[in-house]
Amino acid sequence: MKKLLCLLACVSLCLTGCADISLTEQEAGMISEYAAYVVLKHNRLYNNRLQEEVYETEPETTMVVATQPAKPDNTGDTQGTGSSISEEEDISALASGLGLDGFDVKYTGYETMDTYADEYFNFSATANNTLLILHFTLVNMGEQEAEADILSKQFKFRCTVNQEKRVGSQLTMLVNDLYSFHDVFAPQEEKEAVLIFQLPNKYKDAIESLSFTVKNEEENHRYSLK
Repeated sequence: MKKLLCLLACVSLCLTGCADISLTEQEAGMISEYAAYVVLKHNRLYNNRLQEEVYETEPETTMVVATQPAKPDNTGDTQGTGSSISEEEDISALASGLGLDGFDVKYTGYETMDTYADEYFNFSATANNTLLILHFTLVNMGEQEAEADILSKQFKFRCTVNQEKRVGSQLTMLVNDLYSFHDVFAPQEEKEAVLIFQLPNKYKDAIESLSFTVKNEEENHRYSLK
């Protein structure tokens, strides 16, 4: 990924006339592949929900480590389209809910902040809102190389906060976004992923309960996180 971004920067310099750089056929192919990935995320996933990146704001962070999930409250989701919501499942079965055979997916906690950044991109909350970040660790449990493809399943991820506020995940250009995760793992390899939601500021330090829903046209799974 670092090499691809460097190559893209080189192309930008060429286009602006600031450098005279020739690319090999392999490097040109790598750039084309990455560009196709970016186009795919914008057209297939984003639906005009990509937020403007902000680089100046220092994040304010509150981190909560995952603990034993609470028992199901059986109150159901009070917001949404009216479709039925399944009974809450044990979060330890999340890999099955994501259709990742041979993998373990661990929920490791959440945090609230104004801006979330990885090595390449920043993602910031809009005015009067805060970001809710869910953290996950994906582990290849097998003894052979394996592919974790969540992107093709087109899941919708939602959180319900304090049994009253229901929000859908934000669509980002972050390389570790669980929504568009698609990567190959070596045997026993672990990789981190996140899901980002946006909440009104009043929830920043006032999350009392948190449930998480994974849904596509075929499946619907609900998990208690707090």
